[in-house]
Formats: sequence, structure tokens, C-alpha cells
Amino acid sequence: MAELATESVAQENWGLITQSLDRLSEGITIIDADDKLVLFNTQAAEYLGIETDSIAVGVSLHDLVVSETGEKVSDPGSLLIQQLDVSRQGKPQFFEREVGEGKILSVRANPIPGGGVITLYTDITERKAFEKRLIDMATRDELTGLINPVANSLPSPRTRKSAPNAKAMSSA
Repeated sequence: MAELATESVAQENWGLITQSLDRLSEGITIIDADDKLVLFNTQAAEYLGIETDSIAVGVSLHDLVVSETGEKVSDPGSLLIQQLDVSRQGKPQFFEREVGEGKILSVRANPIPGGGVITLYTDITERKAFEKRLIDMATRDELTGLINPVANSLPSPRTRKSAPNAKAMSSA
């Protein structure tokens, strides 16, 4: 009887965990040493281009297919396989990758003891567009669209440190 109650509580908690993960804007996957999904959320499936009805806990990566291209997720060039390869060497990794139609993801993967990997995917498309806009604003005249000669003639922080009159510049 106590065993059934414990199992019921565990199922309720699992349901709460998966519902909570699906409310995150980030995608998350946990893959075990046998290349099987231990945990994922719908954002991860979306970011990776996998149909949510074909992905499930316990499914092997070798059985998953990217819906848009029809390629297997286990193809050597795929995002998941690249993460697994590096993580199996015990190295955490962080990189940015363009996926789909101009969407840019920040991908942070960390190895798990025993051979798996936990990965967090964050959509940074808006941030990257904002960074590009800031660079354009700093280097181009907004009215004419021409390169701003004043912004491009300013010494970089490295140049200022090595300039002979660096003290004069810093005390001014």
C-alpha cells in the first residue's frame, strides 16, 4: 500500500516537473550515456526542429528525425550529436548557432557523470539583432547611412593604453 502511494506521489511530481519545464522559454534536454532522452521540454523540441509527437522520454536519438529536413537527429553534423561528442570528452561547451529561418540559439551543454549530457537552449535572436543595431548606431551616421569617420577614428582601448600620451588622455 505504501509503495503505491509513493509511486503515485512520484508520478504527480514528474507531471509537475514536466509541466514546469514546458513553461520555460529555454529548451532543455538530458541525454543519457546510451543516447536516449531522459528529459526534454517542448521548447527544446521546437528549437531542434523535432515534432513533439515523435519525441518522448526513453526514445533513442537515432530514432528522431528533424521534421523540416527529414534528416536524422543522429547525423554527424546535427546539434545534438556535436554536443554529445564533446561532452563525452568531459568538456562543458557553450556556443551560438543559427538554426531555422534566422533564429540564433545560445547552446550550453554540460557532461553528466556516467556519460550523458544536459543541454540548455536559449533563443538569443532579439539580443543579437539589438547588438547589431548598437554597432550600426556607433559606426554609421543614422541620417545618411554612411560610415561615421569620427567613430571609426577613435582609438580602441588597446590603442589608448599603448599610446605615448596615454597619461594625458586618462587625466583629461
